[in-house]
Amino acid sequence: MKRGCFLTVIVLFTIAVGIVFYLYKYKRNIFKDFAKDKIAHLAINDLNKKMSEVSPSVYKDSLQNDLNNFFDNNKDLDFDTLMTRFGDLIDEARVIIKDKKVDSQEYNHFKKTLTKYERSTKNRN
Repeated sequence: MKRGCFLTVIVLFTIAVGIVFYLYKYKRNIFKDFAKDKIAHLAINDLNKKMSEVSPSVYKDSLQNDLNNFFDNNKDLDFDTLMTRFGDLIDEARVIIKDKKVDSQEYNHFKKTLTKYERSTKNRN
């Protein structure tokens, strides 16, 4: 490699590293906001694929609707809070659908977990 090319690579690499550190230190919310929607949609899509294997029932449909409504109603939360809440609910739903059926007892337990994270309309924002 020529000396000029080597110096150019070193300078460009240093600038790139500086840009990454600046963005991480001062603009990390941009990455979190972008990642929040993407991660949640990936989790919902993965869960919906697994839910398609579950035998049809009223509780299955209610479980799907509750998860989708929860995410839609809580999009305004910050990244860390939303991921913690959504992660807990996704884990709970995966345990419920593990046996390929959803019964009333499992659904009621899920609803109790869901109400732990719901806020009343009066306390929003």
